Amino acid sequence: AGFLDKGSPTLLADLGEFLRLQLGFGDFVFRTHDGGEEVGRAHDLRELEQQLALVPEESIAYHAARNHFSIWLLARSEFELAEQLRPQRAADFPSVAALRGYLLGLLREVHERAQQGVVADFSAESFAEQPFTRLGQGSMGGKGRSIAFLYRTLAGMRPEDFGGLDVRLPRTLVVGTEHFARFLEQGDLAAIAARGDDDEEVRRRFLAAPLPEALAEELGAVVSRLSGPLAVRSSSLLEDSLQSGLAGLFETVMVPNVDPDPRRRLRELAGAVKRVYASLFSRAARRYLESTGYLLEEEKMAVVIQAVVGRRRGDRFYPSFSGVAQSFNYYPFGPQRPEEGVVHLALGLGRTIVEGGRCLRFSPARPEVLPQFSTPRAMLGSSQNGFYALDLRAEGETGADRVRWFDLSVAEADGALHAAGSVVSSGDQRVRDDLDEPGPRVVTFNNLLRHRAIPLAEALRRLLDVTQRGLGGPVELELAGDMGDWGRPGSAPGGAGREPPRLYLLQLRPMAAQLRRPGGPAPEPERSGCLCRASSRVLGHGGYAGIRDLVHVRREAWEPRHHRAIAAEIGALNERLRGEGRRYVLIGPGRWGTADPSLGIPVEWAQISEVQVLVEASPAGYDVEPSQGAHFFQNITSLQLGYLTVPSGADAESGRDDFLDWRWLEEREAATTTAFLRHLRFAEPLAVELDGAQGRGWIGKAAC
Repeated sequence: AGFLDKGSPTLLADLGEFLRLQLGFGDFVFRTHDGGEEVGRAHDLRELEQQLALVPEESIAYHAARNHFSIWLLARSEFELAEQLRPQRAADFPSVAALRGYLLGLLREVHERAQQGVVADFSAESFAEQPFTRLGQGSMGGKGRSIAFLYRTLAGMRPEDFGGLDVRLPRTLVVGTEHFARFLEQGDLAAIAARGDDDEEVRRRFLAAPLPEALAEELGAVVSRLSGPLAVRSSSLLEDSLQSGLAGLFETVMVPNVDPDPRRRLRELAGAVKRVYASLFSRAARRYLESTGYLLEEEKMAVVIQAVVGRRRGDRFYPSFSGVAQSFNYYPFGPQRPEEGVVHLALGLGRTIVEGGRCLRFSPARPEVLPQFSTPRAMLGSSQNGFYALDLRAEGETGADRVRWFDLSVAEADGALHAAGSVVSSGDQRVRDDLDEPGPRVVTFNNLLRHRAIPLAEALRRLLDVTQRGLGGPVELELAGDMGDWGRPGSAPGGAGREPPRLYLLQLRPMAAQLRRPGGPAPEPERSGCLCRASSRVLGHGGYAGIRDLVHVRREAWEPRHHRAIAAEIGALNERLRGEGRRYVLIGPGRWGTADPSLGIPVEWAQISEVQVLVEASPAGYDVEPSQGAHFFQNITSLQLGYLTVPSGADAESGRDDFLDWRWLEEREAATTTAFLRHLRFAEPLAVELDGAQGRGWIGKAAC
């Protein structure tokens, strides 16, 4: 017990000393066994952890015998830890070294728990220990905010919540908009960017300008302590917001960050950041912002820097799989329901998915239902035949993207196909999940979905449910996975030193809400009055009024080898209609916006900025799975465009419920005809009614 004399002239000072030393409200002062000599001092938990690793054993034994550690922790509101520590006695440990290890373990656990869900401000000394760090002040942008929401959500969850799968975020840093504003102040960059229509010139000027000194110093500290590939992503104020998507309009640059010279790594990272800044002023971004009603000067750019998920395989770096998961499925098949969601999965980096390439599509509630793999022949035609990876050897312009396409055989040689691949047996045309079998390789992910090597579908169902409730509406998750040492020779579940499989969440965005027109839809006309009708694959809600222009690909001139040329013609015609302020319906074969010209017409947003309704209508025999989950489709839903898909060869004479009246179109007089297109202009507007929730929609005929 402590004793103070109430008559002492130093009573208040003595009382303060008692509170600081005896009740733990001051610094923790490490002393020798007799309580005399000071051998260390700690102001907070971090310093206590540091000092515990350094002070002599006799000091630890002295304080442990007097419960000083638990008293000091209690004064800092670490009640649970103090209660856990207080019953422990020094005699319970075989040595003071074991006691020291026990104390350090407890403090590290507290430190890790304190960092969960917290976005820490950048510190050169401690950022390497922080999972999520912000560089500079200002907004983190839409993407940064959504990742912070994910980080906070995951902080309260454990692997048991996801069927035992370890779910986490990759190491993330966000460069605040304050640094962007300071960068633009240099060399009149803001004025150059605002008036420049030449994307290459704006990028060149941005790359030539230095970053603000404070940001350059912080990025220098990052590359000196953080090795391995980094993804540098845009995070503008409007990006991934509830009101607008802006998905895929700005640059994402992946940098190897493996050069032994940190100065070269810094130049590479700085160049990537400047390329992201420049992409805010690109022609495509300007056109998109105009269509949303926002002004360019309202936008500001933050930057997200994330460690790339995956591992090095030779001179390539890529994850075991990447994916996009949506909580609402616009294209349910068979027993699937729209509200069960949909996942797109691909081997390697996710560029395959966001560009509309071949990938695996499944419902997380019914992962066994794979309509694109109904037969081995369909599997060979629909499966991935290659993958994207970061080429660690590639040279190029500072900050340039180094993602390359590789053949599927490369993944097999790398040992990365064992979790994703199957074989179509040459003899009996059966699918076998054993790469030792001869035959063509296909990407089925059977080991993940059918044989449940990891509870991927279960984890994604849980994640979509949690994030949808958190945002109050449908969501889209980008993800990547690393299978660790799964499937490698000698790897046993839970084996010592083995890397377990992990699922990483890269970003989250709301699927933009589409508004239904008050009063409900207009009545559908008779079959003879319909130009187009779709009853299963429709995006959009309500009526689209005032459309008097229609552009369609000429059936007699169409061939897949002309797709790039067709995209160029559409871009030129779109620019003319933009100058006239006219929106239009665009009709053509295959997937609109795909990066694979064999699957459809690879238009970019700037080439179709005036389109109001898109129609996929392919000739008979050209069967292409409709695309969704890519940035292209995110922007369709964000801008509330209409999208209809009719089966290949389904014209009005076919008698099918879904059709496009090609004969009526081709009998109308064209306002413009090009090598591959016809442009029709109508005296009366086309009637368009869509119901994406029910998957139905129609376009009525109009008088020319």
